[in-house]
Amino acid sequence: MNTHLLALRDFFRVLVGKGAVPRLLLEPLSYVKEPKLLPKNVLKHEEIVRILERVPGDTPIHLRDRAILEVLYSTAIRREELVLLALPDVDLEGGALRIERGKGGKGRMVPLGKVAADWLGRYVRSARPALLGRRDDVGVVFLSKRGLPMDGNSVREVLRRWARAAGIEKPVSPHTFRRSCATAMIRNRANPGHVKDILGHDDFRSLGAYVNLEIVDLKDAHRRFHPREQDDDKEDGTAGVKAPK
Repeated sequence: MNTHLLALRDFFRVLVGKGAVPRLLLEPLSYVKEPKLLPKNVLKHEEIVRILERVPGDTPIHLRDRAILEVLYSTAIRREELVLLALPDVDLEGGALRIERGKGGKGRMVPLGKVAADWLGRYVRSARPALLGRRDDVGVVFLSKRGLPMDGNSVREVLRRWARAAGIEKPVSPHTFRRSCATAMIRNRANPGHVKDILGHDDFRSLGAYVNLEIVDLKDAHRRFHPREQDDDKEDGTAGVKAPK
């Protein structure tokens, strides 16, 4: 609904600018307040691993794809931040990436895990020079098969291709990896403030959906282990079913 309202507001702004309609027609076109829902299309860690392990490291393109996937899941950076990542922004030994131009033009440092750093290092040392060939090096980390900087659509297609190969039926995008990283960290009891800084958020409001995942986990534990819930199972004929550990 908000997408349609945005289009209408833009349309009426043009008409107002031309003097075709009065400005007051814009006033009723207010956005619908969106409900605070849990993150959608979040992948479990096991599903992420299935995708990662589906990518072999036998060609420069495969090494590049594996490095892209590992970096996205390790750092939760945005798709645009990935394609703009430059070689001087990568600290493999220190395990960190410098994001020069994040959302809103703000920069930040994000940690890079050991596994992701290993794959990224292998790509930079061997696969990237092979992709670059004789072209002038513009300095961005991730290159296309023609040695040019990748764009956001190409990165999204990399994820979709390997998700399909791994048999993942959920929609998968770079933002899916970003949300899955944040979700996994929150569920593993990471400090929400640290997760906020990794994601590059200004405040905790946008982190609320991830924090709400804790109540989902608590409700599941309550259902499986509370004695009264076990009594309820006896009544519906499921008594004796052992709760998973």
